[in-house]
Amino acid sequence: MNSTATAPISSRSAFLLSQRNGWTCYTAMSGDDKLATFVPTTERTRFDPALRFGPGSFALSRFAYMRREENDLVLESPLAGSQILVHHSSAMALVSAFVSPVRAAEVSLSSEAEAVLTILVNSGAIVECDETGRERELAGSSQWEFHDLLFHARSRLGRHANPYGGRIPAPFAIESIEEPFEGIELYAPDIENLKRDDPPFAQVVEMRRSVRTGGKAPITARELGEFLYRSARARSEGNRPYPSAGGCYELELYSVVQRCEGVDAGLYHYRPRSHRLRRVAEPNEDVTDLLARARIATGETAEPQILIVYAARMERLTARYQGVPYALALKDAGVLQQTMCLTATAMGLAGCPLGGGDSDAFARASGRDYYRETSVGEFMLGSLPEAQK
Repeated sequence: MNSTATAPISSRSAFLLSQRNGWTCYTAMSGDDKLATFVPTTERTRFDPALRFGPGSFALSRFAYMRREENDLVLESPLAGSQILVHHSSAMALVSAFVSPVRAAEVSLSSEAEAVLTILVNSGAIVECDETGRERELAGSSQWEFHDLLFHARSRLGRHANPYGGRIPAPFAIESIEEPFEGIELYAPDIENLKRDDPPFAQVVEMRRSVRTGGKAPITARELGEFLYRSARARSEGNRPYPSAGGCYELELYSVVQRCEGVDAGLYHYRPRSHRLRRVAEPNEDVTDLLARARIATGETAEPQILIVYAARMERLTARYQGVPYALALKDAGVLQQTMCLTATAMGLAGCPLGGGDSDAFARASGRDYYRETSVGEFMLGSLPEAQK
């Protein structure tokens, strides 16, 4: 920040004013030492230098969190359009005083500490508590988990000043080059015949149901091949049956096969260009663990014949987007799940998207780097029970 002036704000405190992103920041000083800085993150954020805590008790909001940024600690909350840079240990001690509910009058304040307190009360990171010590939450905020509200606020515009949206793509291929390999060549249906013979789209949408329990007979290799061809093959460069952010197609598909006529049990990587399966792992303990996690996600009600795991190669998104890559990966996983749901319905198969999975279990089973290619979605596939045919 570029300092511009030291301005007396009230008879009891003074702030060093500076600019960041064109907005005025306020730094509490102790002599030549910076204690803490109030940084707006939206054009609507206002700082009231006369604002003080009321007579009640106050505490750090359950949504407040701290992280390191260069040589400072950053205190912020998704409830507010601002952040605090904590420069000095004395300011950190004052923040720590509000881990439990406390009355401002009980905090021993120097004039410098009072300036830090003014920054804290403006930030929204410290909130008022009721008589029992519970946080008085904003209407509607009690329904949010900390991580969900933080993810929502940081992956949408409105409350932050982080880099956001498109950037110039890095000079690398969006889709990885598939090296030659044998693998399992999958059945590829005639799309023109399907266009003619498939049930109408409206009928497919109306018939769509999540079918968790497959039939007694296993799904076949031919059905698996047609399913993947119709829902996930590469039709051309940057073009598949489902949409993807910026045409990046960061999702890699892995089939965990438990019961499939014509395909041995194990973990397979689907290659969308060659329409083949490449075996990644035998049916070992880690692969079995992936299937167990899928059962847990269904409330222990289903035994998947095939579990399809979506793994995001994040570099494909981070090279093109700022601030939103993970949010985009989840959106892409969602549209792929819907595409697979409709494909399974049209084919007369049992399909069911799952609400969660274990990314560490996937990393162990596949040998993939958790941070470079991590699982973000799961889909169960099997034969349809006789009663539902």
